[in-house]
Amino acid sequence: MRSFDKTLHAVEPGPVPHDFPPHLAPFLSIDKERFIGAPRITRAANASGLKPARLPSHAGLPLVPLRVEGHRDRYVASLDEHGVGVFEVHDPTRLVGSYCNFGSAGSTLVVDRAHRRQGIGTEMLYRWRVLFPLAPNADVRTRQAQSLQLRVWERIQAEVRAARALAIAEHAAPVQSTRP
Repeated sequence: MRSFDKTLHAVEPGPVPHDFPPHLAPFLSIDKERFIGAPRITRAANASGLKPARLPSHAGLPLVPLRVEGHRDRYVASLDEHGVGVFEVHDPTRLVGSYCNFGSAGSTLVVDRAHRRQGIGTEMLYRWRVLFPLAPNADVRTRQAQSLQLRVWERIQAEVRAARALAIAEHAAPVQSTRP
């Protein structure tokens, strides 16, 4: 498995308002092309039988809540620069989804059939891309994987726009006098 420099998530975004959310700051200087890449799009026929994969690097990693809409406290995840593993809270040994990033060699996102169409894939990819915004992009993706990357990009950009608007509004608000 190819590894990449763990400092890739440390991007110099230029001047950032002091109250700007730190997890979004790198996205002030990353454009869509850098985030998405230019992969060759393939059919999903080769992906239909895939099962979630355990990453050896995840052994002993802490599990963090994965906030999947409609299933708020049902899943937890382990994350590192190689990918994400998603588990059920009730049975943290049961892997229900995984995202493995091998840089230009490819990436694989798989959710167990019984847990598909719940937003697990989107949430795990979002969490990973926020932590590692400059991770190498895959050279090949399925249409579904490309669509998922685009949805995650749009979600992050909506959060960046909202944070910018809030920062502008807070800086433009009139200062209240403390004098009587």
